[in-house]
Amino acid sequence: MSLKTSNIISNLFGLSDNSQRKIYYGLGLSVSLYILFPSLHSIFQKLLSQGEFKNSDGRNDRKTTGFVNSANDCYANSSIQALVSLDHLTEYLNKVLKDVCTKDDTLGQLKRDFPMHFMLADILQKLQKPISESETISIKTVKQTLEYIFKVKISREQNDAQEFTNAVLESLKQEYEVFSKTSESRLSFPFQGKIGTQLVCLNCHGTSEMKEQEFLIYQTVAPQKYSTTLKSLLSEDQTDIVSDYKCLRCLTRTILANEKATTNNQQSVHLDYLTKNYESLLINSDIPEEVMNYIKMYNKNGCVPYTKGSQVIKRSVVVNSPNELIIHISRSMFNGSSTTRNGCRVSFDETIELPEQQIQDNKCVSIKKISYRLRSVVKHTGTHYQGHYQCFRHKPNLVRDKETAKIVNLSPTVMLPPDQVGMPLTKIDKKKYKRIKSVVTKNFWKISDSSVEETNVNSVMNETKYVYMLYYERV
Repeated sequence: MSLKTSNIISNLFGLSDNSQRKIYYGLGLSVSLYILFPSLHSIFQKLLSQGEFKNSDGRNDRKTTGFVNSANDCYANSSIQALVSLDHLTEYLNKVLKDVCTKDDTLGQLKRDFPMHFMLADILQKLQKPISESETISIKTVKQTLEYIFKVKISREQNDAQEFTNAVLESLKQEYEVFSKTSESRLSFPFQGKIGTQLVCLNCHGTSEMKEQEFLIYQTVAPQKYSTTLKSLLSEDQTDIVSDYKCLRCLTRTILANEKATTNNQQSVHLDYLTKNYESLLINSDIPEEVMNYIKMYNKNGCVPYTKGSQVIKRSVVVNSPNELIIHISRSMFNGSSTTRNGCRVSFDETIELPEQQIQDNKCVSIKKISYRLRSVVKHTGTHYQGHYQCFRHKPNLVRDKETAKIVNLSPTVMLPPDQVGMPLTKIDKKKYKRIKSVVTKNFWKISDSSVEETNVNSVMNETKYVYMLYYERV
């Protein structure tokens, strides 16, 4: 400070030389702290991160890694987050990668042969890692992998979470089929289930041939009413009434009964065929075309059976339950002029039981009930065409070692090559650990792209109006 400036301050405030000196020292110290504060703060944070002060309450369950949203990516972000808590998926990825990495192929070649397996394992490992401070990663690698596999460019417009998830699962399934042909492992694909569909006539009680169809995502449709339950939704999807169905058994029975009551019957080869085969006919049997034409044209003594239809039930049952059960609740609704979002409130439970049937002699026989527990939920708010996706993800089984007080994750985690080669999936002695209260009371994370907050299962259950996809895992 110049002498002239010093004199101005002294004259203005009437300060002595000693007082001026104290002010100068104070100003100098303040300026120095102002300049050095960012560096000191950074050094202090590093010390905390490396020392015992970091996460002093032992809480590694406050946060989890989020995703940045740079291109309307909430649909993809929530889809991948929902997969992280699926233990059977993690174990499946570990076993597949361990198996393929024992081959002579280079790691680069294996990644070209199984791109979705390696990419998903890599990103799930990052999301499963316990953290104590906010972290974010990009969904870009997932989208690039899908573009590489399907040879198409993913639009930067907002897409559908169910369609994105299905694309990921289809890619995994295709690679799994290649893996299963060359591997001695009898590993099953964790998302693969099978539905058996059959028609049952309410009049003659005849049935159609059972048709089996595989699924990766179980599809349901929200009804156009104020509220429903997942249990009734699954039940309604399994029984769909079809009116005015031309049941072959009913038509044949009517013709045979009319012929029996009619005098002076004229025998025909078509009538002989129906008489001989009636007992073995299904309601939709494939019969000779000329016999079918005979049924359609039959008109005798006022009996014209083909003008009337029967009421049948289309029954769909699960005949093979997947380890990972993803349920999609379609909320598309046509209001007469355009497609809108159905706001039906669908209540769901933390645990469900899914009846599994077995086909015997073209009939479904109930064999057992499969228990599932809720692991993730994807919600959608907004309109049918535009909105925002968020994910509720179950926390891993974090516990504290009774001797060392160290936090341990008992849930399966992804092991990437080359570290995972030769590493057995060992069982853990759970007696040496104790539960962490916050993991039990606040057992879910609510994840909206990069924003992560703790919540409890009751809050998740309240998302009845916006629930879009449910991720259940076989117990």
